Amino acid sequence: MNTYEIRPLVGVGPIRFGMTREEVHEALATSPVSFLKTEEAEYPTDEFRQHGLHVYYAGAYPAVEFVEVHSAAAIRFTLFGIDVFGTPASDLLVVASQHGSFKADDAEPGSYTCMSLSLCLWRSDDPIGLERELEALRPELDAEEIQLYERDIARLGFFESVGCGVPEYYVET
Repeated sequence: MNTYEIRPLVGVGPIRFGMTREEVHEALATSPVSFLKTEEAEYPTDEFRQHGLHVYYAGAYPAVEFVEVHSAAAIRFTLFGIDVFGTPASDLLVVASQHGSFKADDAEPGSYTCMSLSLCLWRSDDPIGLERELEALRPELDAEEIQLYERDIARLGFFESVGCGVPEYYVET
């Protein structure tokens, strides 16, 4: 299994911020599926599914400005030497916080952003909020519904993706 180190403000694995699309395709030795992530996107995002990567481009000549990583069977992602998707979110956050100040994201419960590192640790929900919801609803739920909640709570104990960008990718609003 290959390991890609997430290096804040530098890049991910063989991808460096500022590379052209062609350089990224060559570095990964594969062709992506390209799509517009949002209606406002200036350039398509390249998805390298087998690598667990989404690569975003910006600028007059499209260059890498942001990379989002997802768990991929063929790639192990590390951040500060720690396995991103094999380490509980709370433990990863402790290690990452030794390198920068992370703030909980009000719009994305359970997710954290570090402005100085242009780094985001993301998960789709806050497991604590989901645990509270389960406890409140438990008397009304059947065993299968409880099992689904418990599975989601366990899954949310880990971050689902990590995004890193060029310096000042995230701006205080």
